[in-house]
Amino acid sequence: MNMTTSIDKIPMKTNRNEITPDDSNDPLVKDILNEFEQELNNQETNNSNYIINKEETFINPLNNQNINNSNNSNNSNNYNKNNKNNNYYNEEFIRKTAIIIIIIALIFSPIIFSSFIDKLPLNIANIIEDYNFYIKLILCFIIIYMFFYYNLL
Repeated sequence: MNMTTSIDKIPMKTNRNEITPDDSNDPLVKDILNEFEQELNNQETNNSNYIINKEETFINPLNNQNINNSNNSNNSNNYNKNNKNNNYYNEEFIRKTAIIIIIIALIFSPIIFSSFIDKLPLNIANIIEDYNFYIKLILCFIIIYMFFYYNLL
């Protein structure tokens, strides 16, 4: 077997110490590092003068109530207040439920739906009569979805 490069022409490994450039002596780098150090010192002195009360607001997806969590000792007080408000009477739930019931009553009402079908052409009315229940369910879903989409509920 013939090799294209002879062994004599392959360079031997040498230990080269590659010198990486050191920018610590560069005046521009020194200026930037000094600025960072000054900002850090200023920040530490400013933080020691006052205490920051950081508040986080969460929205409970079950009842859309805001829950404020702060980093101070009032967390337990906020938690107790929110638990007291968590009773069975909720005006927002009652309003949403009433709107949904009214929508369902209007769609499933035999008077309104049959008067709507009477105004349609005969071949379309027959199709709607055959799939009456499914069409009503789809209409309910679309209307309730639109109410939620436009934040009306």
